[in-house]
Amino acid sequence: MDWKFILKRSAIVCKKEKSSLSSGLLSPDDCSLYKELLTNARDIIYKLDLQGNFLEVSPATEELTGYRLAELIGMNIKELIAHDKADQIEEILTSKIFSQEPIRFELDLITNKSEILAVEINSTLVCRTDKPCYILGIARDISKHKLMARQLAEQRALLNSLVNSMPDIVFYKDTEGHYLGCNRDFEILVGKRESEIVGLTDAELFPPEVVSLYTKQEKILLETKKPQRVEVYLVDSNNRPCFYDTMKTLFTGPKGEEFGLIGVNRDITELVNAKLEAEIARDEAEHLASTDFLTGVMTRRALIQRLEGEINRARREGTVLSMIFADIDHFKKVNDSYGHQAGDKVLQIVAQLFKSRCRSYDLIGRSGGEEFMICLPGASKQRAFKIAEEMRIALHATSIELFNNTKQKVSARVTASFGVSSMSEHDIKEIDDLIREGDSSLYKAKELGRNRVCSIE
Repeated sequence: MDWKFILKRSAIVCKKEKSSLSSGLLSPDDCSLYKELLTNARDIIYKLDLQGNFLEVSPATEELTGYRLAELIGMNIKELIAHDKADQIEEILTSKIFSQEPIRFELDLITNKSEILAVEINSTLVCRTDKPCYILGIARDISKHKLMARQLAEQRALLNSLVNSMPDIVFYKDTEGHYLGCNRDFEILVGKRESEIVGLTDAELFPPEVVSLYTKQEKILLETKKPQRVEVYLVDSNNRPCFYDTMKTLFTGPKGEEFGLIGVNRDITELVNAKLEAEIARDEAEHLASTDFLTGVMTRRALIQRLEGEINRARREGTVLSMIFADIDHFKKVNDSYGHQAGDKVLQIVAQLFKSRCRSYDLIGRSGGEEFMICLPGASKQRAFKIAEEMRIALHATSIELFNNTKQKVSARVTASFGVSSMSEHDIKEIDDLIREGDSSLYKAKELGRNRVCSIE
């Protein structure tokens, strides 16, 4: 239940009260809506008198606080708050709330089991004919969020400790090349503290020949999305000549969004074989990878492996299985018109849109540059065709914000062509047959003008 909607609705009711509801009664529709919201909300929805006593609370309050509803009615809200926080709620009740502007704050409530319940409170003063009448608010349980924030802070502290204990030089930058942070060894290398380094670029830290090498390396990294390595010669802040093997890779969010790059400088002055070992390690990591680093969906290799198991299961159980093959139309024009970063953004949005239309046990993978394969266990060809059509329509209606070559923000739309293949207990197929049929269906969609779904009957 959305507290913003509830507060907005209460504000509308207040306006009505000032005009057409001078009698002090809400309309039947408003009363019905309010009761429905109160009954079904998963948050604490409360109504206080001007002294802070509960006039009405949602049923969810009973589950969250442990108090029965009958106990809460007439209780002062300060009885649910730790003594050291009483002044805070007193200030809110006596001053802030009477500004007639909605307020938001966090508070720890005490349950009837003396446990802490962290909540985010959104509250507003409801007036009738310009006179304060009562306080309406929503308290949302944020205990899990606060726990996650605390755990995140601990993880960050652990990460900082780990990075600073590494024997290598570690740094990270945004996609524009500005430093975001580093470990102590990088501080020693450039002779500056991290607080001085943040915001600087390579041009302000290294000689021109190194800057040129790093710039080229990072350009390739951002274009190919693959880790890049280069060997450089540097003289550190102690005038010690060193050879470094510099490895850089993108770091992304959970949905594949690019935040910047991470770099590791390894001193190979004495360890001349470090480059070879790192390349072998990188190749092994790429070989074992099952998730496409850009879109977050499966790689083609991983999908094919899973598909073999799904086909075998369909044979054993005598069930149907269908596949959807998708190819973004005119994708090269996106890269040519807006750049490769824009193309990557389009791929991420398309992948997430497709994924949102899939069931939890469906398989989706990126099979090529702008191509995707989706396996739908238990889905007939007709069902797969319908799902593909829903994906096509949703993608066609999606507006994507991109920057053109002149750095102007524009809204772009892309389409995709779809092919469908299927197998059943009466028409058992191998992987190659399914892929061949799907490719033929996709080719047919392209030939018929793109932005459509086709299958081979």
